[in-house]
Amino acid sequence: MILNNVELTFDIYDLEVAEKIEAMQNGEYDIEIPSDASLTEIIKLRCNTVFDFFDDIFGEGTSNEIFGNKTNLRVCQEVLADFLDQAKDDISKVNDNINSRFNKYTPNRVQRRSQGRVRK
Repeated sequence: MILNNVELTFDIYDLEVAEKIEAMQNGEYDIEIPSDASLTEIIKLRCNTVFDFFDDIFGEGTSNEIFGNKTNLRVCQEVLADFLDQAKDDISKVNDNINSRFNKYTPNRVQRRSQGRVRK
């Protein structure tokens, strides 16, 4: 997976990675932003959450590799969206792979019924 010109190893088949992706989808990385927060506070809070997420998924220091020493909300949002798009594609590929590999072992009840070979 390439994020912001940084190549990272991403394996959605890994249980820990899948759990972290689900945690994000379930809002575990959501943050409270005070209604009186300044723009700089919002940028810090949101970007630090994105940095923490990437460090959790790929290991400590990964966010520094991806973002350098910059804290730019636009870049954080774009990279996160790119990551989620790529992860969604990987999840889809996993599902397709599992289905194609194991469907041949799943009996087709409609076909068996039409052939008169249904257990009684």
